[in-house]
Amino acid sequence: DGVEYNFVSAERFQEMAAADEFAEYAMVHGNMYGTSARQVADALGQGRDLLFDIDFQGGRQLRNRFPDAVVLVFILPPSLRELEKRLRSRATDADEVIARRLKVARSELAHYDEYDYLIVNDDIQQAYDALRAVYVAALHRQQRQAAVAQQLIEGQEALPW
Repeated sequence: DGVEYNFVSAERFQEMAAADEFAEYAMVHGNMYGTSARQVADALGQGRDLLFDIDFQGGRQLRNRFPDAVVLVFILPPSLRELEKRLRSRATDADEVIARRLKVARSELAHYDEYDYLIVNDDIQQAYDALRAVYVAALHRQQRQAAVAQQLIEGQEALPW
């Protein structure tokens, strides 16, 4: 508890959600997951970059809460047949679990237009290169570099880094 996850009761989770303590939260495969809004805001305030592996609902919540800080990337399988093959090759899930995951994947795909970038994970190196390119581009978004431009306007030569 407290290393990768902070476990709370279902009742406490609902209280936290009602108090707007989560940057994002959702029911995923029968479990409730959420990310502390305070921790996200603190990390962003320190200039740290954060990476989330979440569904479209979580991405939507993050974008609504931190609009200038969020870049949404949808990692797509090359096909649903390939996704099923990958799920089966893990040999960790029963057939009904795989069927449920495929149903969820189809539902997620319907929201592709809410993402800034779509990357097809057909070749791992190409997918990595594309994701890295998105990250590098995000580092140079106007919102991230505004302090540099402002310093130049004000005649200051020292860069903030």
